[in-house]
Formats: sequence, structure tokens, C-alpha cells
Amino acid sequence: MVPLASVSAAGLGGGAGAWGDRLRGRQPPSLLLPPLPPALRGSSSDAVVVGLLRVPSEQRGLQVVACARGAPAMELLARSADELLTRLLAEEAAAAALSGRGSGGSSSEEAARRPLAAAAGPAADGLLSSSMLAAAAKAAAEEEEAAAGSGAEDETPPPSRATLDRALVAAGALSPALCERLLASHLAKNDEMSALITGEWYMRRNHFPGWARPYEHAAGVLAGLGRGEEARDCSRVALSLPWWTLGSGFAAAAELAGLPRDGAGARAALEAAERGAGGLPPVANRDERQRTLDAFAAVLDDGAASAIEVGGDVDWPSFAERGASVLEEGGAAGELRGLAAFVRGAL
Repeated sequence: MVPLASVSAAGLGGGAGAWGDRLRGRQPPSLLLPPLPPALRGSSSDAVVVGLLRVPSEQRGLQVVACARGAPAMELLARSADELLTRLLAEEAAAAALSGRGSGGSSSEEAARRPLAAAAGPAADGLLSSSMLAAAAKAAAEEEEAAAGSGAEDETPPPSRATLDRALVAAGALSPALCERLLASHLAKNDEMSALITGEWYMRRNHFPGWARPYEHAAGVLAGLGRGEEARDCSRVALSLPWWTLGSGFAAAAELAGLPRDGAGARAALEAAERGAGGLPPVANRDERQRTLDAFAAVLDDGAASAIEVGGDVDWPSFAERGASVLEEGGAAGELRGLAAFVRGAL
């Protein structure tokens, strides 16, 4: 992961103003490898590093993630820095509209209400794309129409959270948190069918490749709806992906999947099932690079599984040393030796 900022856990969701300060401060980015953030060295115990994720495989751009010291997992904040800024700018614009309704205001007052937009300059207009603004305008008009006749003031209301989420979906600025809010809104209305459709969309459209969280979340929803067999299958899919991308921890996912609560046992059961289904080639048929990366991934999974309870700490330095040794021993390719050096840089 490339740390963009180190903030307190409480400040992670503290609004766009703090991000404007970080942009103006031009804090230099660097890469973090899951889930070994070098910027956590010497930081306070509640520090959360927000940065860009580096993975040893093909990926489409650098994802923005958050990771706390000793945490067993990372949280995916956005699929790219542009998408994160689009979301933050939209949220800031909505908050500014709410605080400035009917007040007009000078350009300096507008800049004070929208510090991130002021820091981004003309780029802010490009990130808040025309398609997104059109979707927001349509949703705002629908809200205004719904409010007509109820005594509401005759003016366009500021966009609500639901309006923003619909606009962000239209703009393609997705995040797991946004998708889960959409799903929760259907459950709140007891609309089980829409919730299930949204869950499928969250999982199946390849929105977040390589991340277990969509399947883990769907498993929890299905379990809550009494669909135990489907919940088990979803949880097993989640555990077939990196365990440091789970949101609620390995133990809970393993229990829901009906698998052993120890990492080695769960991995063996999953591999046996996949091999039986013809989806996993024998180890001997994988090339040296793939065998090495598989072994390295298993070390990271073991680290994530070592936190028995949600919120428990992981001794990542010891797992980082193990992972670096695996890469060096199997890394005939210079790429893997470079990756080993990068991992050791997190110690």
C-alpha cells in the first residue's frame, strides 16, 4: 500500500476538510503491501494509514485502502484515488449546500465550506463528472417533487445520502461501504428481493476483484434471511480469496462456512473441495513463480487468521519475515526478490 496519510481511527471518516489539508500539505505517497504498512512504524496505537495498495499480480490501477497497526485486514476505501476524491468532493458539495442554503456567500465563504474542492482546483470539476451531476440533479428533483405540498420550502433541497449514493453509482465511483448502504436500505424497507439482487450485483459484477468482503457481507445477509446453505457457499467463496480482505475476520467466516477455525485446516478443506471440482490444478502443474506466490499468500492468510477475535492484533513483523523468506527461496525471478526486499522494508 502507498500511504497517503496517517490519521487516528476516529479521524478516518472525519470528512473532506481533513483531506483538503492533506492535499495542501502534499504528503508524499508510498506503497503498502497487504497488510504490511511501513508508515505504521513508530505511529500511535490507534493510527490508521490510508494509502495505495500494491499486489504481486496484475491489477487495474492502484486501489485506496486503510489499515491500522496490527489489524488482521485492510479496508477497501476506493478502487482508485480518482474515485475516492470524486466521492469526497460530492460529499463535501452536499454538506456545503446544506450549510449554505439561502445564504449566497462570497467565493471565500464557498472555499471555506469546500476546502477539498479549493485544494483540488479546476480538477474538482473534472472529477465531479457531468454524468454524476446529471444523476444527482435528477434524484434531487425527485426529492423536491416528493416534498411538494408537505410545507417544504420552494427550493431545490440539498442532496441526501441516498441521492449521493445513486449519483456515485452512476459515476462509477463505487466502494464496498456504498454498496452495503444500498443493500441495507432495501432491508430497512423489508424488500428482500431487492436486497438479494443488490447483493448479487455487489458480488458478481467484478466490481472488487480479489476482495473477499462482498461475499462475506452477502453471506451474513443470507444467513440473516434464513438462507443457511447459500450463506455457507458465499462464505466459502469469501475464504477462497485473501483473508486480509475480510471485514469481520477469519473465525466468523470459517464458522459460517462450516470449516475448521484454524487457518491450515480451512485451507486444506477449501483446496480439497476446489480440486475435487476440477478448479485447482495440482501443485506440480503450477510454475515456480505461481507456487511461490501461493506460498506467500498462505503466509499472509495465516497472519490474518491469527487474530482469533475481531479487533485482535496480529504480529505482522513475524509474518512479514516469513513471507520475505518464502519469496527469496522461491524467487528465481528478479521481480520476486524485489518484492521480498519491499516486504522487509515494512519491518
